[in-house]
Amino acid sequence: MLLDNHVVNINHEVDEWLISFNQAISTQISKEASIDLLYKLFFNDSHWRDLLALTWKIQTISGNENIIPKIYESIVAVQARSFSIDIKRTLPREVKRADKKVIEVILTFETEFGKCEGIVRLYNDIDGDGIQDLLVGARYDNSGGSDKGAVWVLFLDTNGTVKWHQKIAQGSGGLTVTFDLGDMFGTCLLYTSPSPRDS
Repeated sequence: MLLDNHVVNINHEVDEWLISFNQAISTQISKEASIDLLYKLFFNDSHWRDLLALTWKIQTISGNENIIPKIYESIVAVQARSFSIDIKRTLPREVKRADKKVIEVILTFETEFGKCEGIVRLYNDIDGDGIQDLLVGARYDNSGGSDKGAVWVLFLDTNGTVKWHQKIAQGSGGLTVTFDLGDMFGTCLLYTSPSPRDS
């Protein structure tokens, strides 16, 4: 059976974020460690809207400096846990929200009062400037030898043009591994935590 690589990539990104989020809210770590991990999962200009589940209020909070302490405090207060994909609802998918391509995930989780639902939207932004960036694989690149491959990171401006770029290959871009001839680094690209982050 052939798999849709795009679907596989989306599921991988969602799983990575959920694992990191559940680790961040674990009762097994300190408050300081938890808050530090949460900051790595949310953009500066993130928005959180609670509809009674965590705070018993309908409210919207913006900016991670306001969101993170409130999320931590609320999760502890109601013992929120076990955040996971709600497999009975629409599965994670790529959608456009506020002119940005995001991965929209319908979640289920538990509190001391019962089962709850939520939505999280994940967004890839490598340099953290709020603008989605691109990774481009160049598997036939000959840096260091025939077909060893490379990856180009394209940091985008608000108008979609490339403001600067970085090549990652054997001996460049901070990559210290040595490839064999024909390894074709860059054939498959996946985002992992801390990107994507919650928008």
